[in-house]
Amino acid sequence: MAPSSVDQTTQSQPALTTSEKIKGLYPKEVYENWFKCYGNPDAHRQEELSHQTHLLTLTEQDMATIKSITKETGRTMMKSDAQHQKMEEYWTKTQELANESGFDGAEHVRGVYRLYQAAVNDHRYKSSSYFSSVRALRRTQKELDRYKQKIDEINEGRRQLKVFGKHYLGRDD
Repeated sequence: MAPSSVDQTTQSQPALTTSEKIKGLYPKEVYENWFKCYGNPDAHRQEELSHQTHLLTLTEQDMATIKSITKETGRTMMKSDAQHQKMEEYWTKTQELANESGFDGAEHVRGVYRLYQAAVNDHRYKSSSYFSSVRALRRTQKELDRYKQKIDEINEGRRQLKVFGKHYLGRDD
């Protein structure tokens, strides 16, 4: 009885070596990276890891400075807001009294209005400064998260290479 065609095709294929079987278990990228780092997983993307770590350190330092600036601009904005509220009340009372007395265009009324406008402008400037620092804080936090994610990706790649190396070299250290 002649063997079936299925048996002939399986018999004609050479048997896979252990290293070829192991290569088949991992993505091609892991195998290529193993040889790029010459079998030393700790050397994998070392330059990029050093760069990302350096950027992370600098950004963390910037983050501390930006937090401090945000805190300070928040305090000055609150003071400015209180001053703005007082000047608004003062302007409203002055306007009411001027209307009752018939002094609508008096120099005193115009002077109080200029003080009120100065308080409004000061508050606008300090609010703008505060919200700019909050945006900078958010942007810096996103950068920080991005650097941490890249570092985690590199470390995960190294971990995969270590596992691959154990299988590929047949060691269990």
